[in-house]
Amino acid sequence: MANKWRIFNICFITILFLLLTLSHYHELLVGIPVIADVSITSFLGLSGHVVERFIYILLIIYAGWSLGIKFGIATWVASALAMLPWALFISTNPSDALTESLAALIISGLSISLIQMHRRWYQQKQKLRGVKVALRTSQESYEELFTNASDAIWVHGMDGKIVIANKACE
Repeated sequence: MANKWRIFNICFITILFLLLTLSHYHELLVGIPVIADVSITSFLGLSGHVVERFIYILLIIYAGWSLGIKFGIATWVASALAMLPWALFISTNPSDALTESLAALIISGLSISLIQMHRRWYQQKQKLRGVKVALRTSQESYEELFTNASDAIWVHGMDGKIVIANKACE
């Protein structure tokens, strides 16, 4: 079942990425009948490439969260390769477009880092819970051995006073 969700997420992200990239370059695709109509900003009634960059950020975060850090980084690289040529070579205002694209890439890169830190923290937390359970079990076993031993066992401090003793010692 998990494998089906993984395949679904990969297909969903890939299709959304392709549609988003077509939308990002829709000005250049005006001559192609079906593709020219694919524009997310016109669909939402908005203008500019800022919305598309924001959707790239969301797509990268979703890819990193749902499929793992490696897939998130791969989506980040693909998004950079999709956004930067438009910002550098096609935009009427390259400095603003480059700034916006780099900001989107920085935000999404930081988001992937936060996802990775969260996952590591969660794994450490789970590992610590396992260690706590093992320690508690070990302590209970030791206490049972100490209490029920037929030999006299005691522990004394540096001053020679007995700190604890078992039943056989009593």
